[in-house]
Amino acid sequence: MLPYTLDDHFAFGYGAGTFNPADKSPAAPLWCTYSRCSREPLSFPDECVEVAKLIGQKAAALNRPIYVCLSGGMDSEVVVKSFLRAKVPFTAITFRFHGGLNAHEIRFVTRFITAHRVKHRFFDINILSWIKSNEAEEMFHGAQTASLNLLPHMKLMNHIWFDLGGVPVLGNGDVYLENLGTDGWRYVELEYMLSWFRHAIRMQILGGIGFFQFTPEVTLAMLREPKFERLGMNRDEYATRAYETSKHIKYAVYRRYWPDLTIRPKFGGQELVEEQYKARTAELLADRTDTFIDKFVLPYSDLRAMLEPAGSAYLLDEALPPGGTGRQRTPES
Repeated sequence: MLPYTLDDHFAFGYGAGTFNPADKSPAAPLWCTYSRCSREPLSFPDECVEVAKLIGQKAAALNRPIYVCLSGGMDSEVVVKSFLRAKVPFTAITFRFHGGLNAHEIRFVTRFITAHRVKHRFFDINILSWIKSNEAEEMFHGAQTASLNLLPHMKLMNHIWFDLGGVPVLGNGDVYLENLGTDGWRYVELEYMLSWFRHAIRMQILGGIGFFQFTPEVTLAMLREPKFERLGMNRDEYATRAYETSKHIKYAVYRRYWPDLTIRPKFGGQELVEEQYKARTAELLADRTDTFIDKFVLPYSDLRAMLEPAGSAYLLDEALPPGGTGRQRTPES
């Protein structure tokens, strides 16, 4: 099992290689692959439960407990709810930044774990001191990231895997569409977000680093949601509005299945020390020639055609257009 998807169904690389960021060049740009579903997907929440069960099986085979990273965001809340419904044992873990920087997040988490009787622990860290450390600098360059905001989760992954002997699970890998103007709405993989995966691969950490793309079925289940389909095909009323991303659609889908979720601003604490973060980022990027902030862009219909199971009616109606930029793979390949 690779660090974030089952049977390597989602992979990325540069040029002819796989998981090889050192080979990136203008002649070897970022590519991503997505395997075809081996069966008809269930509903999105049911597929989330299936992912929780699969991660539970993998963790049991490794003889390691599961730690779900729980923030004040809706993505991690959905992950926790999926593990609860799957009846897979786990512990939720949350940052507790020195000086109360993420007090807003902690208040929500405390209410949530009490209401749902979730086993939980905090991970204490002086974030302003730590981002200046040699460890943080090594992680920044080792994972080839350009975002300081992603570093604390890398440290948390290390803590879970090496110190706690557990398997980390992050509410990451959700379906993301961007409004590209005259090109319409497209599915996008953000290269900078892949730094969590690069860190896990580099440190040989196994887990659910991308919960929402752990299987092709959970990704397709979200893509099949009517709101996402209308947006991806530029048929939705939102497609003509001044939205930049599909986050509003994702949250609407969450609310459809988990009506007790509340759409709320996400405050993680970093926004309170933004200037310090910017200064430290500038220092770390001073000698870098590549910031790894490219995008892999794919038409919605291309991705659907790659993921749909064999015999799907969608494949009959929406054949993969000529010149599609993805690399189609079957479960056997």
